[in-house]
This record gives sequence, structure tokens and C-alpha cells, in this order.
Amino acid sequence: MSDLAIFPTPLQTEPSVLEDIRAVYRATEVSLGISKFGEILTEPPSSSNRCIQQVMRILLSDKGSVPSEPRYGSTLGRLREGYDPGTIVEDVILILLDIENQCKSKDLLGNTPLGAQLKSIELLDLDVSTTNELKLSLGVTTVSGIAKSFDVIV
Repeated sequence: MSDLAIFPTPLQTEPSVLEDIRAVYRATEVSLGISKFGEILTEPPSSSNRCIQQVMRILLSDKGSVPSEPRYGSTLGRLREGYDPGTIVEDVILILLDIENQCKSKDLLGNTPLGAQLKSIELLDLDVSTTNELKLSLGVTTVSGIAKSFDVIV
């Protein structure tokens, strides 16, 4: 079964700002894509993009926000309320392990093709800015060996 394709909606940002954060674009929202025929775009069942999108959906959903799936989502949003600088790396890794387990479980239950199944999530970098903003750089690898990365600012 195909999955809806989500696209980050880029913010209008000065090139110097993007260079400072080593990014191609910034986005705070996602949108659905529409084809030239007016149909909502979807990702093929075996697309590696489905894997990344599943990780992003779980990462950005608050834990317990889906009544029918109380374990769905992550506690990443709680880090906005505060965190212990001494354990932040371990805290983020535990969040990522939970997300990885959720994704792998969904892949098995959904009979997801290998090209779209998650193999691992890796914390590539964690930066704490002077305003206590966290920037996470995450790497996602599929079972078929396709690796992609993205950044999230909390």
C-alpha cells in the first residue's frame, strides 16, 4: 500500500543563515504534494523515503497522542521543557532506540518491502546553542543499505 508523501515547506531564509547552520533549507511545517493532475502524491511501497517519513512521523508525534496506539510517538518534545546537559546524549539515544523499535515493529506487522524497512537510526551530531536550542542530526539506514540524514531543532 502506498504512503502519503510529505514535503517540508521551506521557510524564506537568508543564505547566510543557512550557511551558519550548514543547511540547504529550513522548514517548520510539512505539506502534501499534488501531481499535475491534481492527485495527492504518494510514495511507492518499497521507497526508502517511506522509511525516513515513518521515522519523522514517530519522532515528531507526542508519545500517547494517538489514542488507539498509546506507545506511538516520542518524548522528544518534552526536551523543550528542559533537560540535563550531563545526560542529554543518553536521553536522546534512548528516544531514538524507542523510535527504532516502533518502526521495526510496524515494518514487520505491515510486511514492508526491504527497501523501505528501517535498519538503524543513528545520532550523527547533537549541538546545544547558546539559547539552549537542541539541533539533532540523525542518520537513517534501510535494510537494503540506503542511508539518508536530516536535522531536527528542538
